Order: sequence, then C-alpha cells, then structure tokens
Amino acid sequence: MTMKVPRMREMRENLLDSWLSTTTMPVPWEALIPTALLVSMFAVTGTLANVSFRAQNQWKPPRYHLEHFEVSLMERDKKLTGHLRGQTSDPAIPQPPSSS
Repeated sequence: MTMKVPRMREMRENLLDSWLSTTTMPVPWEALIPTALLVSMFAVTGTLANVSFRAQNQWKPPRYHLEHFEVSLMERDKKLTGHLRGQTSDPAIPQPPSSS
C-alpha cells in the first residue's frame, strides 16, 4: 500500500486557492463614486484656498513665525510699495495724494 505524497507546489496552490476563496470580497462599486467625489472636492477646495492665499500675497508663499525684525521690514515695505511683500530699491517714501 503506497500513499501518494503531495508535492510542495500542489500544497501551495491548494493553500493559496483556499485562502483566496475565503478572503476575497467583491469591490463595492456603488461606494467608489461618492468617495471619488468627496476626495476631488477636498482637492479642489484646498487648491482654491492655496490660490486665494497666494493671490493676496503677490503669488508668494505665506510667511510663518515672524520675528520683530521681519515685521518691521514688512511695515517698511508697506510704506514704500503699498504692500507687505512688495520691495523697491528707492529709499524715499512716496508722498500720499493731497486731499484738497
């Protein structure tokens, strides 16, 4: 009486087939459309917020953690150019228009 000893390849294939048949779940296609809409709306909102912040800042990234020296330079730039991020090489402060 001889017993057939299964080969390792057959054992692995049987194990893989049994594992796949018990763990594979169908893809919930009906949930992908709302998920895609939600993700795309977050992306659009973030992009529009970034564009808005940069547009108000002369298309430059925002400044964080400003020290007193940087704030004083920004106030000087505001007086010289009319914008906190504007820079000029002319050291004279322009005269405001007369109101008479």
